[in-house]
Amino acid sequence: MLIQEPVKLVLETWETIDGQRITDSLLPFIEVFDLDTNTIYERQAEQGARAFEIEIIVELEAQEVKRFGIRLGKRDHRRRNYTSFVQGAEGVQDIDFPTKENELTIETSYYSCHLSSITGVIDIVDKMTQKNILRDNALVPFMYGVYENTPIKTTPGQERRRMGRNRKGKGVNRFISKLTDFQVEKSGEISRSVTLDFSLEGTQLYTVILKFYNELPLITTSVRIQKDNTWAPENLYISLPIQSISDLYAEKSGQIFRPAIDQLPGTNTDFYLVDSGMFYLDEQGNSVGILPKDTPLFVLGNLDPKLIELCSDKTAYKNKEQIFAWVMNNFWETNFKVDLSGFYEFEFDIYTSSSVQSLEQAHRQLRQHSVGAFSVITNEDK
Repeated sequence: MLIQEPVKLVLETWETIDGQRITDSLLPFIEVFDLDTNTIYERQAEQGARAFEIEIIVELEAQEVKRFGIRLGKRDHRRRNYTSFVQGAEGVQDIDFPTKENELTIETSYYSCHLSSITGVIDIVDKMTQKNILRDNALVPFMYGVYENTPIKTTPGQERRRMGRNRKGKGVNRFISKLTDFQVEKSGEISRSVTLDFSLEGTQLYTVILKFYNELPLITTSVRIQKDNTWAPENLYISLPIQSISDLYAEKSGQIFRPAIDQLPGTNTDFYLVDSGMFYLDEQGNSVGILPKDTPLFVLGNLDPKLIELCSDKTAYKNKEQIFAWVMNNFWETNFKVDLSGFYEFEFDIYTSSSVQSLEQAHRQLRQHSVGAFSVITNEDK
């Protein structure tokens, strides 16, 4: 089966191309080409924390290998339409003008995303179905952080025992992140990104980066966090309010099942560990998938402390409730340290698909997106 996937080619800052050390001024000259056919690929280059990252889109059959080279070529002189009154002298594109980019809308071949300086992401419309893939009645907006801590009224150990299996006390304090700023990058050859900055109790940094690919039905998300240290029992969640267009399917132990439905009677329905991820598939063959890259623990429904509800014929309603990624806590009875302070990054991919013929095909797509394509750096001169 043919797949299209983004692939990053990494060039260390000390490496050279054609005998030249790469700098920001040379990035527009970089070309990526197929070593076997000499075909030049569209690429988007930027400097990361430790290296230059050059991203391309590749088409691959199962187990196919393609070889790419990097060289310095000619600067891209293609004309780009420019309307002077749309972008002012200060460089801000703040006038609504047809076909012209602005800071409140991201348009790709597959998605239309509308942004607000108050709430962040308003909606993400799938152009194949003309429907919003996000819930209109979300408990917490898309990619917002939810931080909880339970005040210590006895001792740190005793307070955790008093919580029982709820993982939070009855007097839990809950905080939802607040948007403080956002910045939309101009379109590149491969993608366009938006950076959302939030303030959130329990953290010094909570930043969300969303990348929309121009020609792929794929959105990658990255959440960067600087966590404070506290001894009180705490949780950190990330809201993923994807529209429930059908029953929710999740993969565990290589098989798909419907949480809160396809389970043994009397088993847990409060949270789940998944493998590749989860997806929805409606009767028209439209699918929406969620891929966790770092944190496989998810919660369904509201986050309030409550009695534990075990699977029965009355728990099917939970399958259609909102998803939260449960990315951090400090009270599991393991050998992990209580101190969660430090810098973290959590990634999630969201994709859509149409004309899916069966659950088996939707499951294959989930696993394909989860595995993706691998790139290996070599030096053909040696």
